[in-house]
Amino acid sequence: MMDVRRIEAGDRDAVLAFLERAPYENAFLAWMLTSESLVLHAPIYVAWDGKRVAGMLYLGPQIVIAGASDAARAALAELLVRSRRPSLLVGTVADVEYIESMAREAFGEPPVVRACQPVYALTPQQLRPAPHARVRRAEFADLEMVAYHAAAMTAEELGFDPRRADFSSFREGTRRNIERGWSWVWTDEGQLRFKVSIGAVTARTTQLQGVFTPPEYRGRGYASAGLHAVCQTLFEEGHPTLSLCVNDFNHTARRLYERLGFTEAGALRTLIYLPQNARRHTAPHLT
Repeated sequence: MMDVRRIEAGDRDAVLAFLERAPYENAFLAWMLTSESLVLHAPIYVAWDGKRVAGMLYLGPQIVIAGASDAARAALAELLVRSRRPSLLVGTVADVEYIESMAREAFGEPPVVRACQPVYALTPQQLRPAPHARVRRAEFADLEMVAYHAAAMTAEELGFDPRRADFSSFREGTRRNIERGWSWVWTDEGQLRFKVSIGAVTARTTQLQGVFTPPEYRGRGYASAGLHAVCQTLFEEGHPTLSLCVNDFNHTARRLYERLGFTEAGALRTLIYLPQNARRHTAPHLT
């Protein structure tokens, strides 16, 4: 019988060891477990098979599931469907596929499904050369520019535009990233050419997110040079590996990552439910 209960302080090492089964796919969850200020504000539940960790469910702004067996996934899904409607439901392909029918029955059809999102990883030895880039860490003076373009990327990728909903909350997340030193930009004449940020940091990997070039500057090498410069800086600062996630249909981005030396290390699946106060955005998805 699977025992599901809220995580306790003494469980953390065992849960982190469980997440090491898939360290790149589970990077966000591992970061949550080591980020005290965040963990206190979002429930985390653990599925136990006897004394062995069999799964984990994070009920934060996005809901993330990790399970080692169908029994663990089913037990966590029972808890999930009794909770609130998610904005995002994320996990490995196997995890989400198993619980998807239960999620659809409880929350309805998700407006957007990302069936397979390859997770890429990079070591310092794998990083390949690229042209020089004038990338720098974002400053507070960049907040409005970075938040605007981060929202534009969200509109392209997820189908809803935060600028038409609760943009103040979205901007606050951008501000926190800048404050941590987790946001990079390449600007020229006051205009953004490229941006990227960190989404999670663990002992094994640092996960990048929000790789974006404004449409009018694409195809000019900004993303390749900019991402290379950020990767090189992070490796010089001691980060052991880097990782990121991409939609399987985004062939341009996948070619970029592979040219820089990233290799596939797993895959996620995401069910995207619109936030309650968001309206659909009809801009085409990136290809």
